[in-house]
Amino acid sequence: MPNEQGILYIVPTPLGNLADLSPRAIDTLGSVSRILAEDTRHTGEMLNHFGLKVPMISLHDHNERERAGLVSGLLDEGNSLALVSDAGTPTISDPGYHLVSALKEDGYKVVALPGPCAAITALSASGLASDTFTFIGFLPQSGAARKNAISEILNKKETLILYESPKRIHTLLEELRPAGHRQLAIARELTKVHEEIIRSFCDTVTAEEVRPQGEFTLILGPKAADEAAESAAVMDMRRLVELALKEGLSVKSAAALASKFLDCSKKEAYQAALELAG
Repeated sequence: MPNEQGILYIVPTPLGNLADLSPRAIDTLGSVSRILAEDTRHTGEMLNHFGLKVPMISLHDHNERERAGLVSGLLDEGNSLALVSDAGTPTISDPGYHLVSALKEDGYKVVALPGPCAAITALSASGLASDTFTFIGFLPQSGAARKNAISEILNKKETLILYESPKRIHTLLEELRPAGHRQLAIARELTKVHEEIIRSFCDTVTAEEVRPQGEFTLILGPKAADEAAESAAVMDMRRLVELALKEGLSVKSAAALASKFLDCSKKEAYQAALELAG
C-alpha cells in the first residue's frame, strides 16, 4: 500500500529572541523527517538550543526551484517536512515562495504556523496607522529599478512597510526625504538586546540618529489628504509628459504641453521631462 503523502509545514522562527519560538513550532520541528533551511548552520544553532536533532536540507534563493523535485519526492514517500528561514516567516521576503507555489499547484498539503514576522512586529509597535497598509519588503538595490520603486512609494497614500540592509539604510533615508513631513518609524534589531524604534519624519530624520547596524524595518505613515491630492496631480503631469515624449516631442515641448493642459508649474513639468527623457 503506498505511503500517505507527507505535509510541508511553514515554521516561523525567532527574529532574535529564541524564547519567541512557540511550543507548537518546537513540536513540529522535532516531529518532521527533514528541515528545509535557508542557512543550515544558523538553523543548526537554534535546533541545538532546543535539543533537537533533525536532518536538514539547504533551501535558499538560488536553489529553491531546483529543490522542488526533491521535496515532492520526499513528501510522496510519506515524509513530513518543515520550511524555515534564518529569521521570521518563510516566503515573506525570504526563500520559499517558489517552492510553496509549485507544491500547491501539484496538490500537496502545506500548513503554515503563525509566528514572528518583522513587518507586523514593527508595525504594531510603530504607533502609525495600521488599518490599511502595503508590505513592500526589500527594494531593488540600485539603478532604474530602485529609482522607479522609490517614485511609486512616494506616491502611495497608505502606510507602507519596507525592509532595508544596514549598507543602504542611509541611502534610503535620503531617497524618502522628498516625502516631506510624512511620519516614519525605523525599527532596528527587533526582539534583540539592542532593539530600537525611532519615530521621526521623512524630512527631518538624520543619518546620525540611525546607526547602520542590524536589519531594518521601516514604517512609512499614510499621506495626509492634501498631500495625496498633490501627489495625484504630479502623477498626472508625469504621465502626460511621458506620453508626449513617446510621441516624439522635445523635452521643452512636452513640458509646455503638460503645463498648458494641466495648469501645473512649467519648472516642475520641465524637470519631470528631463528625468523621463534621460
